Amino acid sequence: MKISHLKKLVESFEAHLGSPWKEGSLMNFNHSLYLDEREELPQEEISKIQKWGYMNYLIPSQLGGKLDSLLTLYFINRAISRRDLTTSIALGLTFLASLPIWIGGKKEQQIKLAAHIQAGHIGALALTEENHGTDLSANEMQAVFIEGKGWKLNGSKWCVNYATLGTTATILCRTHPSGGPLGFSLFFLDKMKIQSGITTSEKLPTHGVRGLDISGFSLSQVTLPPEALIGEKNKGLEITYKTLQISRALCTNLSIGSADTALRLTLLFSLQRQLYGQPAFNIPAVKHRLAECFTYILIAECTAIIGLRAGTLLPQRMSFWSSIGKFLIPKISEKIVNECALVMGARAFLRTTEWAIFQKIRRDNQIVGLFDGSSQVNLFIIASNLLPQVKLQKESQPLSPILGDLFNLEKDVPAFSGQGLHIFNQGVDEIINGFKHLESAAIHDSIQQVQFEITALQDQILRQAQHNKFDERGLNEFRLAENYSWLFAACCTIYFWIYNQDLLHPELKDSKWVTMAVQLILSNINRQIPSIPIALYSHQSECLKHFLDNKQMFSPLPISIQD
Repeated sequence: MKISHLKKLVESFEAHLGSPWKEGSLMNFNHSLYLDEREELPQEEISKIQKWGYMNYLIPSQLGGKLDSLLTLYFINRAISRRDLTTSIALGLTFLASLPIWIGGKKEQQIKLAAHIQAGHIGALALTEENHGTDLSANEMQAVFIEGKGWKLNGSKWCVNYATLGTTATILCRTHPSGGPLGFSLFFLDKMKIQSGITTSEKLPTHGVRGLDISGFSLSQVTLPPEALIGEKNKGLEITYKTLQISRALCTNLSIGSADTALRLTLLFSLQRQLYGQPAFNIPAVKHRLAECFTYILIAECTAIIGLRAGTLLPQRMSFWSSIGKFLIPKISEKIVNECALVMGARAFLRTTEWAIFQKIRRDNQIVGLFDGSSQVNLFIIASNLLPQVKLQKESQPLSPILGDLFNLEKDVPAFSGQGLHIFNQGVDEIINGFKHLESAAIHDSIQQVQFEITALQDQILRQAQHNKFDERGLNEFRLAENYSWLFAACCTIYFWIYNQDLLHPELKDSKWVTMAVQLILSNINRQIPSIPIALYSHQSECLKHFLDNKQMFSPLPISIQD
């Protein structure tokens, strides 16, 4: 989808949702707080969003749906996420549960699932078990094939979103007694066709997203037909790992959407709150803190957008890049929310003032880092890629022409089909590798700084490997993985600015925000850098206020919102 069309779609959807501050809007803060206090699911909001046509954007276009670019689904969900993460997560679950079938299912299964989704059914992806958590290869739920009868399923799933309320479930089961990489399979369960054998467990009380149905279920001698098997037998873990590559890239909308609102609330509060005879916003420590938060959101959005475009343009790189985005963007979002809480003071904790939605956002936002592999799981994946990546990058690797296709948003990417994903990344990271060839007079110093840090990190990794001290499970290696992720984001931000001058919000065509972004990123990799000039802080704080006054999404792209 062209960016101009995407902009119109998102703005139309924003108008449909209405201002979150106004009573009577389809999604408003007061009603979200009301439901959250009662730990109730926003069912009415979900139903109305479905009637708008949301479910069609979960079905690939080649199956008759409207899902072409993953970026479309990202921005639609970002509009929901900035209002209420509970609603956004609940609606997004159907796409998560359908991904295994889009990626590895048979055509007949895909057609059947598309009909389920169009009918408004929300599904669950049932992977985890209480005794094994994210160690999926240790799962015990079994599926045994009985000739002439089908598959017999026995076992329990735990801490699963929509385990009770979902009308369907995609379930990972052990299909070989010894388990292992080729010992699990995925199955599609239609609860409406099961008469007995399913027992649901109680809803788990949670710190955030209180209204979500996070529960579990047990299956006892539940029979599924042969066609319930998704893809090939014993390929369940492969399909699951590919599924998580797409979901990790997409769930960044949750982090960025909630951070957008946290910053917007805090900015409004700082402009209204009078301290020492002036608005709190005029206090340099407040103004500069919010300017940093705004810049961090722009960094996160640039990185997220490129990760989503790579999902169809460079799917073979997603096992690596999606882990970088899924580790870094929730981390940035939590940092933004925590910094905003310092400005909000006591009101960041109160559940009764006009700013009460902030404490809900703060609680809800914390859970995103756990989805689709925790931060530590993703750091391990990144760390395990570092040494092979650095070896490839140190070779004479040419600049990949695909960078222009990846970063230039005017260029269409292939429609999402779920194909081309790999479990392991075997090629060079085109983004980091290509950066050594990058030149731009406008931001020459920033580029040189990032190039220097990339070389320093590469040399450090190689030195550890030469002394047999590189352990991808080690704390030091995790810190190197974190630094690599920050440098990846720096490259994405700079490339994004260079390739999309005509598409950027007018306030962001100047290079000042990119310069500040690079300085903030470098400050996170524990190296000595000069202090950020006050002029950059002043520029970014004025830019932030301009976005608020003109009802603009906190994004590099000019998208109007309802506020």
